[in-house]
Amino acid sequence: MEKNVSMADTDIWSSYRNGNEASFRALYDHYYAGLLGYGCRFTKDHQAIEESIQDLFLKLWRNRASIGPAPSVKFYLYKSFRRVLARKLRNLPETVAMPEQEDPLQFNFEIGQDEVLMQKEHIAELKRQLQAAMATMTDRQREVIYLKYYEDLSYEEISDVLSITPKATYKLVYRALDHLRDHMALLTFLLLMGR
Repeated sequence: MEKNVSMADTDIWSSYRNGNEASFRALYDHYYAGLLGYGCRFTKDHQAIEESIQDLFLKLWRNRASIGPAPSVKFYLYKSFRRVLARKLRNLPETVAMPEQEDPLQFNFEIGQDEVLMQKEHIAELKRQLQAAMATMTDRQREVIYLKYYEDLSYEEISDVLSITPKATYKLVYRALDHLRDHMALLTFLLLMGR
């Protein structure tokens, strides 16, 4: 999704940290749609999502001198955005009365129509099976599948985004795939994911 950039992400990141506004704008333009899509998996409140993206980038600009290098810019932005969005959702009036959870974000995940790989009738049935299987998964399992197979983050990056250990991330991915395997053929799942 975000692999082709005129300049390497790390070079753009370095340039932004040195105060280059064009590089900062390039980061914003390049990652905005991905962050927006990721935020939509947690809430339908588009205003909260957009405000969280704005808050994130405002904080990045203000703190550019103290922010260190990022070996993976995408990872850094997704992790930071998730934190900002969680904080914003916790502080919204309609969510204040909700009981405290370990992780206030509920990850929603649906297969998009643009991912048709086989005949329409067959793929519709496969999607139905996948939706049914994913509906029975935990929020964390759905999120880890999204981050691994849709956002192409590494296990280490996912562990940092979710604030869990890499070992726990491997277990979470394994359990999520195992759950899907119980509900549908893993090969079918991987075909749907484009792997």
